[in-house]
Amino acid sequence: TKFDHVKSKRQVGSTFKPILYAQALESGIDPCKHWPNEHITYEEFDNWAPKNVDDEYGGYYNMENALKRSINTIAVQVILEMKVDSVRQMAKRMGIESPIPKEAANALGGVDLTLMEMVGAFATIANRGKRPVLHYITKVETKDGEVVKGFGPPKAKSFTTAMSEMHADMMIYFLTKVVDSQGGTA
Repeated sequence: TKFDHVKSKRQVGSTFKPILYAQALESGIDPCKHWPNEHITYEEFDNWAPKNVDDEYGGYYNMENALKRSINTIAVQVILEMKVDSVRQMAKRMGIESPIPKEAANALGGVDLTLMEMVGAFATIANRGKRPVLHYITKVETKDGEVVKGFGPPKAKSFTTAMSEMHADMMIYFLTKVVDSQGGTA
């Protein structure tokens, strides 16, 4: 197929939530703060009533557990607390170049992005808050294996800072819980 799966855009869904929670930390929201897991109707958004995937509600969640369980209702409360535009700016700092609408639905990944952009955003978290320059061609060879051109890795000095190391480390911890904990959604 000639379809480019790396650079074509698709809705990213809950994979956008780490960007949201990274900005929440950068905005000074206490990672231990708890939000109610309630099915809320937002009249100011034409009676939008985001639902959780499992349609279950109740209890209170902090960022770690909301991300671990991918709780939509909490993600929406968080984006509205710190304002949509700050999350859009964080996404840009993390390497997202596609336009991001000014919508609260961004908290649920209601935005079309490329796989390359999402890899860059997650690489920024893994790189402790520094956005790396992505590269995927290390060399060009002839059919006989002779190197025509080699490309070294980008210099770390050229990486821009998207978030503090401390907050990136917290996000790495949160993301391990998504994978390693009972109830995680990875």
